[in-house]
Amino acid sequence: MTRLNVLLCDQRARFLIAGGYNTVAGVALYFFFFGMLGDRFHYLVLLVMNHMVGTANGFLSMKLFAFRAPGAWFGQYLRYNLVFVIAFCFNLVALPFLVEVIHMTPFAAQGLIMVIVIFGSFFAHQHFSFGNTFKSSVRS
Repeated sequence: MTRLNVLLCDQRARFLIAGGYNTVAGVALYFFFFGMLGDRFHYLVLLVMNHMVGTANGFLSMKLFAFRAPGAWFGQYLRYNLVFVIAFCFNLVALPFLVEVIHMTPFAAQGLIMVIVIFGSFFAHQHFSFGNTFKSSVRS
């Protein structure tokens, strides 16, 4: 088995690869929507468009690549989105706490929050969004 095959058998590695891809795709979508359509649509409409396409893209990469999750697409998509709503709410609370109370810089605070959200979302997606698929994905 090659090193790449070994790496791709690890669900955690696939999650990080999919997350990196989703980040690059999300930034590209942002530039596309705001750069190409910014003069025709209100920025909040563009934000909603960006979120809808980015979330659908992220869901597909997580479902099909990272977790290789069989099962009901619609329910998984709703749970996947709920994880992001919870992460966003956590960010809304944690960022001002770290900046105003702990006196971290906003960039350092957001970096710490990103690390927490990455770990938290892995376990949330593994056990909630897509069910516990770790054992079946190691065998495949």
